[in-house]
Amino acid sequence: MIFYMELMRVNPAAPSPFALNKIVKILKNDGVIAYPTDTAYGLGAAYLNKKATRRIFKIKKRSIQKHLGLIAADLKQIKKFFFLNKTEIKLAKKYWPAPLSIIIKSKKGIDEAIRVPNLKLARVICSRLGKPIIATSANKTGKNECYSFSDFKKQFVNTKNLPNLFIDIGKLKKIKPSTVVKILNNKIKIIRQGPVKL
Repeated sequence: MIFYMELMRVNPAAPSPFALNKIVKILKNDGVIAYPTDTAYGLGAAYLNKKATRRIFKIKKRSIQKHLGLIAADLKQIKKFFFLNKTEIKLAKKYWPAPLSIIIKSKKGIDEAIRVPNLKLARVICSRLGKPIIATSANKTGKNECYSFSDFKKQFVNTKNLPNLFIDIGKLKKIKPSTVVKILNNKIKIIRQGPVKL
């Protein structure tokens, strides 16, 4: 099945109400977006939307056994869906918003990596949606991260499975994927070293 993908150019400092409404409507209707984050462009779907999540795995050509990261509007939003201990809350308050993902237990009982990103536009989308969204790099598995629409086009030319919408804010600075950590016995374990040094 071929999914039509629309390109939308957005001012990240002042996204229009029309743009935000359209983005949220897509996410609420099982849609997938390609959007800018504080690292590279990412693929996003509404948290807990199984249909849209399956589409992301197809787009990336990624094993469904692998976990996908998440972003949220703020710590308050994360607390609605996740359990956080004192150490995790302390770490979050110290560093967020930042490209730092913390693996915490969701209220579904699953450990998931989530962060509050530096980029305001990504936070606003989560806020408008009322829940976190998936944040996995907008590239095919094994390929380089995409920092522009041009990068994305090169990887996905002649591809059937595409996001519904690409939110273009121009070329992003090349920043490594987020640092990923987990709290074990009240100590920080670095799972993946990224831009944030602890």
